Amino acid sequence: MRLTHITPTVNVPVILSQGLDPNASECERPEIWLCTPSRTQWAVRHIQERHKKRHTAVIEVNVPRSWLTRRRKQIFTCDRRIPVERIILWRLSHD
Repeated sequence: MRLTHITPTVNVPVILSQGLDPNASECERPEIWLCTPSRTQWAVRHIQERHKKRHTAVIEVNVPRSWLTRRRKQIFTCDRRIPVERIILWRLSHD
């Protein structure tokens, strides 16, 4: 599945060199939050407002559906590391 992950821009260099690591999550559980491309703008606003992260980047990944847990409509989590090879592209978010 092609999904997006929103992260503060300061995390981009580490993500591009090591992949997305669920253990780096600031949430209760070590997991990576992902959403469908149509929910990207909502996710950017969520991270900026709720988590007080002004400068964010959008990381697009392609992961097997079997790696994911559906949390809400078009929102998923992944409890395993997503390797760099699965990153399709990244860009700064524009909100």
